[in-house]
Amino acid sequence: MWRRTTSLILMGVLAGLAGGCQEVARDIERQFLNRIVPVARPSQAVVDAPLVPSDVARDVFATLFVADLHGDTALFKRRFVEGECHPGRPCQGHIDLPRLAAGNAGLQVLTIATRTPPEILGCVAVDEPDLAGLLWLLQGRARSDLEERAEGQIKAIEGWASQANARAAGDPPAPLMRIIFTTDDLGQVVSRWHARRPGQPRLIGVLLGLEGLHGAGPDGGHLVPLIGRGLRMVAPTHRFHNQFGGASEGCGEAPGLSPRGRSLLELAAREGAAIDLAHAAPQVIRDWTATLEQNPRPVVVSHGGICLDPHCTDGRNLNLADVRRIVATDGVIGLGFWPAAACPGNEGACARDRQLLLQGIGESFARLAWFIDRACAEPGFRVRLERDTGRPCSPWDHMAFGSDFDGAVTVPFDVAGRALLLDYLPAPLNPTRASFDLVALRKVAGGNACRVFARTLPGGSAAAATSLCAPVLRGGHAP
Repeated sequence: MWRRTTSLILMGVLAGLAGGCQEVARDIERQFLNRIVPVARPSQAVVDAPLVPSDVARDVFATLFVADLHGDTALFKRRFVEGECHPGRPCQGHIDLPRLAAGNAGLQVLTIATRTPPEILGCVAVDEPDLAGLLWLLQGRARSDLEERAEGQIKAIEGWASQANARAAGDPPAPLMRIIFTTDDLGQVVSRWHARRPGQPRLIGVLLGLEGLHGAGPDGGHLVPLIGRGLRMVAPTHRFHNQFGGASEGCGEAPGLSPRGRSLLELAAREGAAIDLAHAAPQVIRDWTATLEQNPRPVVVSHGGICLDPHCTDGRNLNLADVRRIVATDGVIGLGFWPAAACPGNEGACARDRQLLLQGIGESFARLAWFIDRACAEPGFRVRLERDTGRPCSPWDHMAFGSDFDGAVTVPFDVAGRALLLDYLPAPLNPTRASFDLVALRKVAGGNACRVFARTLPGGSAAAATSLCAPVLRGGHAP
């Protein structure tokens, strides 16, 4: 979340003066940015000890197609294919290919962040120092424009995929990796997952997203080339207002979607990209969803939280009106795993205690279910949604995992440890509860993400989503 501003900037300057920048950048990431919250014991001593999933959670998790809507791994130089966990020292970051395979990943969205000013006095201004740019330089990357940073991160992901697949050719159990361009690509990932038997290599799908249209150049003119490289999810803004629209954490009054922002989102949608409203100001959410009223097309909130109060105005957490508008498009909300998203009002305690944070994540799923149930209780809303989707209005069709792994956040586990979450989810998603509904869990864990992308990707449609994602709802074979 890029809040440790002064200390990181100072450390970066000192590192640059002292040399050895790349290793210092890795130390900064490990110690200050992408951390796993420790377990707080009753003695108040803080130790780094794992919490273990129940046997039933582990067994059920092994049969799921697991999708995550947000990971910022490409911002960091990462030994992605060989892995970043080594004996005797903490793992680097939250995501790499071995941990994706260990975490039963079917689909991981890797997002491209190009500019990250710090939060100062409760908001984020575009003219503050650019921490992503500092990190870029510390990692030994050349100074570049924002669109060049976006291209550079896509190139890194392409390199990871090529390296992974070359390695798997000589080591058949090693996982394969495919960048998702079309519904056919997604269909092959799903069918390969469903047919996989123990000992066979995994095929992990990766979908590319852009955090803010500013990453496509000053006027967004580089968006088409980025889409050509595989960009399949586009957010109008990141944490600050830009020329395309207002951000939920931006300073001052948040504008709505600008005419240029609207035209670029329309272009992205036509080219097969899902629209991500994770960082959008409420007016931007209203403006974009209003354009979909006559031609429904699902939107995504790739990562965020849910307000305690249905009518709150908390920047990164959605209120009832926001949720209602997103669900009305048959969209999906990815719930985040970091303290500000999971524990509004109690972030500090959750950042120090893994169990508290896990409980907070579970409660955020329960709050979102309550918000959606309230919307579904409105007869007009329910009738319209059921007419458009052909399904009963249900909260379990509109939520997903949106971790924000590697997004400068503290989380309760890395991508390999997600089975633990199942023990903290509310009924009917929790396999330890008597009211457990396995199909509902399969939807939330990956089926809903599959449905949205099978509709928005090139070649997508509602019919394609139904047939392509059906194996996800039937479940897979435990490894």
